[in-house]
Amino acid sequence: LNGGRGMAETNYEKALDQALKTALASLREKDIKETAFKSGASCEGEGRLKISLLNRTADLDLHQGRIMIQGSLAGIRVSVLILHYLLRASGSPLTGLLIGFKEIPQGALYFQPFRNRVCLPVLRMLEKDQAGFEACAEKIGGERLQAGDLSFRFKVFPYVTAQYVWHQGEEGIPPDLNILFDASIPEYLSTEDVVVMCEEINKNLKSVNL
Repeated sequence: LNGGRGMAETNYEKALDQALKTALASLREKDIKETAFKSGASCEGEGRLKISLLNRTADLDLHQGRIMIQGSLAGIRVSVLILHYLLRASGSPLTGLLIGFKEIPQGALYFQPFRNRVCLPVLRMLEKDQAGFEACAEKIGGERLQAGDLSFRFKVFPYVTAQYVWHQGEEGIPPDLNILFDASIPEYLSTEDVVVMCEEINKNLKSVNL
């Protein structure tokens, strides 16, 4: 069993590595100034881009194939996420219309994995330490909103937001978490990338040193 798990992890790592190489190659072929304009990034010279990511700054060097976040080398999953955002970005403004994950193309099909991978860990965090969650959310740039029993909107990329809405529940109704996105999100991220993006938010919520 362990051997099978190890093999699956190796295959996943290989797929990630290939996704990174493919995305880098595709981005190198694009007009970097147009990419910057459509994604809300800034062009820092030939083959170099700077973009905001969850209250931090990511620096890309396309020639070296390197992405740094606040001076540290970015992990491969978040690197692929950044590149996919840059490649897909249409430049469309936020619509102000919010949609749930099920309303994203193929979202209904992948809703259960999304709930397991993204929503349930946050529900556990809130059950364990609501005050700690709130402090972490504010530390990574979350904007507190009036919705549900607790809500924060995170600006992940210049044109992508994710709003977490927690319902505390009551007798006979368990706590629940809704995550809402601007209706323009399919123009910036694929459905799988939306899952990875929310996992990145959760990872930052857990790793903030209070």
